[in-house]
Amino acid sequence: MLTYSVFLSKQVIDEKTNELKSWLGANNYKAISSPRSAGFDPPWTLPFLRRNEVHIDIE
Repeated sequence: MLTYSVFLSKQVIDEKTNELKSWLGANNYKAISSPRSAGFDPPWTLPFLRRNEVHIDIE
């Protein structure tokens, strides 16, 4: 799981997914699922206060 703030957009999700995949590879973890994103805050939350995550299950 990689946590970040800002708006959810395909570009940001793709960037954070690549960042998480790189970290997993560098630390010898094997991904066993497709990446998925999660957003936890209502739309009126200021971007720097938002909590978003990218998840990938590992073995």
